[in-house]
Amino acid sequence: MEARILGPLEVVADGHGVVLATARKPRLMLAALLAHAGQALSIETLTGALWEGSPPVSARRNIQLYAHQLRRMLGGATITGDDRGYVYTGAESVDATLFRRYAERGRKLWEVGEPAAAAQAWRAALDLWRGPALAEFPDSALLAEEARRLEDLRLDVRELWAQSQLAVGDTGAVLAEVTPLAHAHPFRESLCGLLMRALYRCGRQAEALEAYRRTRRHLAEQLGIEPGPELQQLHAAILRRDELLLAAPSAPITAGPVPPAQLPAGPRDFTGRAAALASLDALLALAGEPEQVLVAAVTGMPGVGKSGVAV
Repeated sequence: MEARILGPLEVVADGHGVVLATARKPRLMLAALLAHAGQALSIETLTGALWEGSPPVSARRNIQLYAHQLRRMLGGATITGDDRGYVYTGAESVDATLFRRYAERGRKLWEVGEPAAAAQAWRAALDLWRGPALAEFPDSALLAEEARRLEDLRLDVRELWAQSQLAVGDTGAVLAEVTPLAHAHPFRESLCGLLMRALYRCGRQAEALEAYRRTRRHLAEQLGIEPGPELQQLHAAILRRDELLLAAPSAPITAGPVPPAQLPAGPRDFTGRAAALASLDALLALAGEPEQVLVAAVTGMPGVGKSGVAV
């Protein structure tokens, strides 16, 4: 069974849509349970979602009746509960749950330097959407808040997907995705930056610069601020035709071990201490593999030249 809230509310079993209640209250209760799949919603929470502060005396009994109706439609095991509240148990089958998991998988792949695989995960996440989340219930405060979180994450994933496509060199896909997004979200500088990079790589420098001017104008007129340093630096790089802009950026790579680099600079001239130096050289000759660690202590009064001997 698949339960879907990233678009019109629907449930699919064996490839066929399950006939759901047409009355608003049972559908709203189902949407609330799906939006919080795996989490118990108390009777009080459901009452507030269904009647928005003016519940009837029979609210508790009505909720029990709605739960009974939903169980008949979906199967008794999918919704469990008692007089304290109810929970939708099939979180793994809800598209919003899958969306979040694909989004997180993409982030992990990106962090280890796999932009192509990250793009696939983010594309799979975005393909789950069929329309605005929970759009059937715009007047429900509980669902409106969850819909806002989902839509915010969707925008983040769309931007991340475009960034991964830019990393693998598919500027055409980036332009198709980012152009309408940048116009719809004129204050989101990261989108403007992606658009500018993609335009420049397509040989459209003038349009890239115009995208910057448009964003700068919006920020100045509406918020009284200038673009951030990153976008300003990108603008300057495009003006001077920086060749680095034509290279696909690589995904972050996890850094390996950093060798110690904490010694002072060596002295320009050094004489004497022949015996001490011979002893240290002999210790180094005892080392077998490069990974073997030998420790030698150089001691003496302050100012006698211990650092000079060591380096």
